[in-house]
Amino acid sequence: ERERERQNQTSVSEMIVCIAVVGQKNNPLFIKLHPGEEDASLKIQYLLHTSLDVIEDRVSGRADDSRDPFLGQLYPSEEYKIYGYATNTKAKFLLVVDDNQLRDTDLRGIFRQVHDAYVKAVSGPFYESGTPITSRSFENSIAALMR
Repeated sequence: ERERERQNQTSVSEMIVCIAVVGQKNNPLFIKLHPGEEDASLKIQYLLHTSLDVIEDRVSGRADDSRDPFLGQLYPSEEYKIYGYATNTKAKFLLVVDDNQLRDTDLRGIFRQVHDAYVKAVSGPFYESGTPITSRSFENSIAALMR
């Protein structure tokens, strides 16, 4: 069972094109592109920016008792699908993938791992709130999700 889960995680990580962390004021805190996707950087940044509006609409339209941080698919394009996750501190995580065969459970698992790494990074004594995340540990955690 664990082997199957690990293999599934591997196949999911191969589909990840970009992971982005955006702050409360929609300022980019961290953006990691999959190696080989650098040529699409501008297009991906545009899609991320466009998705922020969708996040704002969904978060503001949620009932107060809705605590599920997973926002589902935010924005489809011809090549990519963008999924979102909003924390209770108004940080946002965006996941750009190149496959529409992913299940919500797979995506939720990835977002939970990003959230865990984020909490560790911003809880450090040297992190200043709202500034780009430069933690080597955070970078390594995100890179491991994209392998």
